[in-house]
Parts: sequence; structure tokens; C-alpha cells
Amino acid sequence: MRTRDGSGCVPFVSPSVGFHSIRDSVTLYLLFKFGRKEKMKKGLFCVALIVSAVCACGVALATSNTTHQQWDFSTNANPAYPNIVSNDFGSPVITLPSGTWFSTYGGASGVWRFTAISEMSIAIPNTGNTAPDTQKEISLQVTYKDPAGAGEDLPITVIPAYDSIGLITREILSNGYFHDTYKIIITPNPASEVIDIFTIQCTLYVDQIIVDTICIPEPATIAILSLGGLLLGRKK
Repeated sequence: MRTRDGSGCVPFVSPSVGFHSIRDSVTLYLLFKFGRKEKMKKGLFCVALIVSAVCACGVALATSNTTHQQWDFSTNANPAYPNIVSNDFGSPVITLPSGTWFSTYGGASGVWRFTAISEMSIAIPNTGNTAPDTQKEISLQVTYKDPAGAGEDLPITVIPAYDSIGLITREILSNGYFHDTYKIIITPNPASEVIDIFTIQCTLYVDQIIVDTICIPEPATIAILSLGGLLLGRKK
């Protein structure tokens, strides 16, 4: 719709993690555990049995540890629900305490305008895996027009508090809109997050929002590594 290929922005993360990712994680674990080829072969054989047993029991190896949601604002609905969504944990939603919707504005279709007295609030329900050793990575893509032309980073707040936030890429589209991608890290992984976007100067026109999240490490990988550690840790 607003990208060069007309298909929307490419998600920051893949929608699921399959067998090969888990196999690679197990391989790395064994390398750190043993560091020798002959023991590596035995370790891989044991883990192969574990993985086979998990598959035989009907447990999915591709875990739902990611979410993807995209808002194109094709209507003036407020709250606004995503046009495209892959989220097993609930319904993501955007709310604006006050704002004006335009069917077209400045060469873009479906645009919300809000001012300094308001903000755009994005609520993302997420995985319940909130263990202390987990981490949430969020990719936030925003396509917007800043009438002041300042080109500054968007003022963004996150609940719960983030560890880091940074602008990864910025592209100026042919219609004069900015397309920003921000990366946000939260530790430990929260069960949900709320991202608030504020105006840079007095007014902001937002054309599209895309949010991708991933919980690291993924639960299935942890479970298989734990099982592997139990077997491989036994004395011979």
C-alpha cells in the first residue's frame, strides 16, 4: 500500500520457529557442553531421540512466540483493529483520545492526524512466558508525515519500561512521508506491552503502523535443551 512494492512492509521477524532453528540451538548447546567431535556425535544422537519423542507425542516444535500486526487505517474506526494480524494471545488495538481521520492526505490513503494534546496508543497482548531469563524484541514501523519537517526521532514511550529503544532505519517515501523502523528491547518478557507515539512538534499524520514482537529464548528450545541437559549430564 505504501511501500515501494505495494505489498506493505516486510515483517521484522519470522512468524514461527521450526525444527531447523531448534536443531541449530541444540547443536550450539552441545558444542559449548562438550567441544569434542566424538562426544558431539553421542550428544546429537540423544537429542535426536528427544526430538523424535516430542514429535511422536504431538507437541508442536514451531512455538507461538511471535506476533505480527499491521494497521492501514482504511476506516475511521477508533479504537482501530489491525488490517492484518497474527497474534494468538488476544486482539491488538490502537486508540486515539482525539484525532481526525482522512480518507486521503498528502498522497496517502487512510491517515490519522493528531496533535500535541493527544497520542496514538498501541496495545499488544503477548505470550505469558515472563520468566526472568526472557527478553522481548519489538520492531515498530511507522509511516507518517511531519508537517514541521524536523526529521527528528518520534517521541515514544513503552509500558512496561524498556531496556533500549533506537531508530534502525529511516526512509523518505516519494509522497514525502517518513518510514521509520524502531527496535525496542524489554527484559524480562512482558505478557503485554503498550506503545505510545507522540507528536514531534504540534501535529502528526500517521499513515501506517506495523508491530512485530518475538520472545527470546523461545519456550520449545528451552524445553528441549533442558531435556537434553538431563540426559547428557549423566555420568558414564
